[in-house]
Amino acid sequence: MKSFLGHDTRKELEKLQRSTSNNKKLYVKVTVLLGLDSGHSAESLSSLLCISLSSVYHYHSVYQEKGLSYSLSFHYQGSSSYLTDNELALLSAELEVNLYTTSQQICEWVYENFGVCYTTKGLIALLHRLGFSYKKTKAIPAKADTEKQEYFLAEMLAKIEGLR
Repeated sequence: MKSFLGHDTRKELEKLQRSTSNNKKLYVKVTVLLGLDSGHSAESLSSLLCISLSSVYHYHSVYQEKGLSYSLSFHYQGSSSYLTDNELALLSAELEVNLYTTSQQICEWVYENFGVCYTTKGLIALLHRLGFSYKKTKAIPAKADTEKQEYFLAEMLAKIEGLR
């Protein structure tokens, strides 16, 4: 592929490449543009960076069509929630008051109250966005007072004997 980056753009990308070690997605985009500009094949870049061949071509075409700043930004937006803001508030209030031991129980509650069917995986993602986290329930041994239990038992046995 023929060189398509200007000298200043290339220098800017090289500097950005060195400083993006903590952002893999940006690093890959920058490296694809630099690699193609240097004459590396799309196939070799795809193999070296462990990305699809179509991604290599996509990064190049977005750069050609929309420019550098657009091609290096991320435009993904996740889908919106299936529940309204009011329903989300009601769900949060329910979870603050009642303890559910499985996400499936919460899925059932959401379906019964709002008619919206969530998968457990989808509901877990929603709960994380709402600030909830899962804590596995476990048995906690009671801290019983032995003397009080013995007193109660003796008192109950005396009452039972008194009824005979």
